[in-house]
Amino acid sequence: MGNDCKAFAINSHNYNYCVLLGGFAQLNHTVWMNPYGGWSVYHILNETVEMPVFRVSAGNGVSVCNSWLTGTPSSLNETSTSGDLDLGSPLTTFYKHPLVDDWEKWDIAEVIFSLYTNSNEVVRLRFSGSGTSKMSWFSLSNLLSSPWTDLHINADVSDFTLSLDWIAHFRTFYINSVFGGCTMDKGWMVVVDGLDICPWTFSASYPAFLYALGYQKRLWSDANQFGNADDLVVSLLLQL
Repeated sequence: MGNDCKAFAINSHNYNYCVLLGGFAQLNHTVWMNPYGGWSVYHILNETVEMPVFRVSAGNGVSVCNSWLTGTPSSLNETSTSGDLDLGSPLTTFYKHPLVDDWEKWDIAEVIFSLYTNSNEVVRLRFSGSGTSKMSWFSLSNLLSSPWTDLHINADVSDFTLSLDWIAHFRTFYINSVFGGCTMDKGWMVVVDGLDICPWTFSASYPAFLYALGYQKRLWSDANQFGNADDLVVSLLLQL
């Protein structure tokens, strides 16, 4: 019955709920694609599941902004999903779970934005997911925690946006504080999809994932104050 349930989940895109018969005749269960170990079955007993739904590797030529906004969801099979989320293997494209485009259908408790270097998490931002869309969750008002002491819900920011329209989408997941011209700008984090008007956005390959080293915002024009991450992962904390 487990395989029938899995097939139902794939075909219907109803990844949340599946009634298992046989040995689980008395209980409703959730069947869930666990990217680190195939399919798992969870009781629906107010469980919270953290599920990676988006990943891009640095320097592979993929537009992070376009992939998040309009990219076609990835194939849903155990092998490809496990491989797509293996941080030891850089992606040549992107991984996107269909949940991203069905955002409003789910009870999302939190959204977790992570950057990784050498498979180690170097940035972790937590956002409230309640009442959000796939575009609105990334905002200062939804921020629950950050690794920087001066980035909090009352921080002074000039930009906190998933997609920065006025620079032709070259900056995404952009958190900036001081906007004073290219040499004076200060911020915490940005995903750069290509070179824009500021020289500090230059990279030998794109996308580039820049994050402020230490515990406070940094001067973008000083490359020594920023790290370059290998992977970007967005995960959802789902209430089942």
